[in-house]
Amino acid sequence: MAQQIQDEGFHEIQLNGKQLVFLFMAATVVSVVIFLCGVFVGRGVRAERAPFVADATVTLARRLARGEKVWLAHREHYYQRLVRLTESHVRVAMAYYLLMLGSGCVALLALRVPPTVQWTLFGAWYVVLALVGWQIDRRWRQFILTQGNDNDAN
Repeated sequence: MAQQIQDEGFHEIQLNGKQLVFLFMAATVVSVVIFLCGVFVGRGVRAERAPFVADATVTLARRLARGEKVWLAHREHYYQRLVRLTESHVRVAMAYYLLMLGSGCVALLALRVPPTVQWTLFGAWYVVLALVGWQIDRRWRQFILTQGNDNDAN
């Protein structure tokens, strides 16, 4: 006996907080990428990816330096550390949106200046990202020490 499948039309989709933040981030990133692809046709590296490129590069380099298997799952990206530090995906997502916006603004500014100034802007922006990473590392070390002390007290 064949069962009849009724199409009820629209089905409600329920997303938890993490899924909603991820969906919002993905939509934002896609929008920024599409916009900047139009601005940077033929320009090479996409500036809006700078925070993620810096995060992934530093994380990969550190794991390689420690001799870890880089293809295994981990929780060492700056984004992941910030989520643990702040206990808020929304705050971290907003911080990354601001970094992406800053990257895009620097890139738009670079369109109007000579190549030597473009490279200077590129380097200066990565110095800004390095300082952000340094602050996250500093806070992360304090967090780990605090976690270790809390565990010893129990």
